[in-house]
Amino acid sequence: MRRRLLTALAAVIFCAGAFGAPAASASAVADGPAAVWSAVPAPAGTDAPGPDDRTSFYLEGAAGAVLSDKLSLVNPTDRARSLELRASAPWISLAERQVRVPARTRADVPLSVTVPGDRSGAGGLSGAVVVKGEGREVRVPLALRVSGAPALPALAVENVRVSAAADGRGAVIRYAVVNRGNTVLAPRLDIRADGVFGTVLRRTVRDAPAALAPGRAVQRAERWADAPRLDSVTVRVTAAAEGGVRAGGAASYTPWRWVVPVLGGGVFGVLGAVVLVRRVAGRRRGLRGRVLDRIFTAPFPSACSCPALGATNTRQRPGPCPCGPGASLVALLLVVLVLFSSAGTALADGRSPTLSLDRSEAGKGSAVVVTGEGWRPGALLTLLVCGQDMVGGTNDCANAEGRTVTTGSDGRFRRELVVAEPPRPCPCVVHVATVMGDAQGADVPLVVAGHPVAPVPSSARLGVLAARLEGSSGLLTWFGAPPERRLVVTVGNLGSGAVKDPVFRVGTARGVLAPVWEERKWKGTVPAGQRARVVFDVELAAGAHGPYEVSLKYGEKVVVTEPWDVGRPWGVVLFWGLLGCVVAVGLFRVGMVVVDRLRPPPAAPEGSGGPALPWFAPGTLPPPE
Repeated sequence: MRRRLLTALAAVIFCAGAFGAPAASASAVADGPAAVWSAVPAPAGTDAPGPDDRTSFYLEGAAGAVLSDKLSLVNPTDRARSLELRASAPWISLAERQVRVPARTRADVPLSVTVPGDRSGAGGLSGAVVVKGEGREVRVPLALRVSGAPALPALAVENVRVSAAADGRGAVIRYAVVNRGNTVLAPRLDIRADGVFGTVLRRTVRDAPAALAPGRAVQRAERWADAPRLDSVTVRVTAAAEGGVRAGGAASYTPWRWVVPVLGGGVFGVLGAVVLVRRVAGRRRGLRGRVLDRIFTAPFPSACSCPALGATNTRQRPGPCPCGPGASLVALLLVVLVLFSSAGTALADGRSPTLSLDRSEAGKGSAVVVTGEGWRPGALLTLLVCGQDMVGGTNDCANAEGRTVTTGSDGRFRRELVVAEPPRPCPCVVHVATVMGDAQGADVPLVVAGHPVAPVPSSARLGVLAARLEGSSGLLTWFGAPPERRLVVTVGNLGSGAVKDPVFRVGTARGVLAPVWEERKWKGTVPAGQRARVVFDVELAAGAHGPYEVSLKYGEKVVVTEPWDVGRPWGVVLFWGLLGCVVAVGLFRVGMVVVDRLRPPPAAPEGSGGPALPWFAPGTLPPPE
């Protein structure tokens, strides 16, 4: 009996071992590394992430913007876990580097992304948040899309000055290179100096900055050891970069300023005398008559018609008629090119991605169906509900409630999206964009019922790309007329919205005095990523001279400062000098007349009834002995 009981017990233990081991193994797998902890983008609410929630981060914003999101660390086990976090890119910042997650708890760790300022218009960047702990490592992908205005590269060379070196040996060329655009540039600098007798300097700067970030300026000073001593030169500094970006600045340098006027006056005097003699001695009238006769009496060919162009050419110079049979072929080719270009534009427009919603208004918690066409086949898309027309990037969107979808082979998709209230007021949009690869994006308006509405702030950002003063002083300015110049400014729209009818203020100041501002309104529109040329007329008071400064202000910021060295009106000085001489001579003459009138006549000699005569007269001298 006892043996039977032991045999039955052994059989039960064997069955338990045979069938219980797999169950224990499965439980171990379930409680293994996959169920220890998880790291995903933070979903909405406080529940654990579900199958419809995000599996990667997607952030979008303009260059320089700071975007935010959260990472969820979920610990479903019965004991606390210590995890280490790190970012794979320098533009990703984590609020914590080490996190201890209690048992059966979800911990949200804030993170911020600073959009690199040197990638405006450059497309997308990729990175990841790496979580490590308990012998395993999880990478949560992060895709960053740089939005905003298209790339607008621009350089400027400002404040070019040439002065004698402090030690008296040569000269020093000082200038500033400024990156006025929104992309990083590697400028190539060249210096050239041209004098009266030719080029005296041609140099390429070897230690030019390898990378100049947007908005940065580099002050440089170049030593010119063999600068000329008896010459007037114009020094030009040229900066060039990839993409056809080019800028330059110039300054004049004269070691002895009296040499050039004296030599120039002498040369011009000699040339003027030679020309005057030749013009007086030449047969000007006969030569001019022959030239005019040859010009106005030259025969013109008969009119030739151009049926292909629908016009008649009735005044052509001698030669074959340009309206031959080839004109019809040229016109036909032009028409074909225009048609093909229009068709190509239509095809390109047909390939642009489109979005549509099953309804244009929905409340919080309801679902809308988003349908898209024309997208890249097999592309991973993210769908977000954003406020303020998403001018501030994904900071304006409900990121936690975002969804993802993969397009089909025909570039179409259909996805249900739960409407959430974005962190910014409406107007709201449903924003869809590609997560990786070439940038594609589209927005469709959505009215979120009950959500506040506020005006959309302007996303335009006008910047100055180049500025210079044009013009010269005329003869009247030499005699005291108001000096005039033209301030030519090249502006660029570095933002994502158009700038219409911007208002500037132009100011002039002498020396250290505060500028006097005058409001100027420019009529026109500058689209995003485009340039425009703005010209302002600047006029000083009559007789003004000395160091002046012309400034341009846009908004509350001074964007242009150009020096203007106004010469002294020497004609006025000469006039007053001559007037002083004339007055002095006139007073002297008047004084002499008064003296002659008031001076008594000389007395006559005694004993003579007439005027005294000399004791000898010509021809009456006594002969020599």
